[in-house]
Amino acid sequence: MGTNFYFFIKDRNLSKLFEKVYITDEPEFGYKIHLNKLSFGWRPLFESNNQWKSFDELELFYERNKDYITIFDEYRNKYSYDEYKNRLLDHLNAKRKPKKWIQYNTDVKLVDCEEDEADLFTPFNHKKYVETEKGALDKIGVHRSNYLSMLYDSELYWNDPKYDFDWTQIWFE
Repeated sequence: MGTNFYFFIKDRNLSKLFEKVYITDEPEFGYKIHLNKLSFGWRPLFESNNQWKSFDELELFYERNKDYITIFDEYRNKYSYDEYKNRLLDHLNAKRKPKKWIQYNTDVKLVDCEEDEADLFTPFNHKKYVETEKGALDKIGVHRSNYLSMLYDSELYWNDPKYDFDWTQIWFE
């Protein structure tokens, strides 16, 4: 469970710049573009699109078009740009917890461990999570189905060059 964030745009011409856009009537008629999801225990995960693939690019797009954009979450809460960015940065302040993969029946799961045993730390880096889970599964000879393999392809995730944010090209909400 987590919270999704969006740009809300009323300008149809601006919305046409995006390959991934939703028509909506909430909070009013317009267009929404999915930005990211914040989930407990994970770094912020952003959905890339044809206008940005890093947080700096997203910020630049917002700055150029801020007169036409409102930021809101899935619960219809509106945010100023500073409130939104602060919420993202505050999310990263969660206490780091070491975790390691162990075999669980015919699968693997994460358990608490000492720092020197850790495969990962919370908040999880999506790319590293996928890579270390695949390594743990390979050790026990388990392979995901084609659908799950696509979701667990570490090439579909990347880390923001400036912030501890993660990015994906997978369309999600």
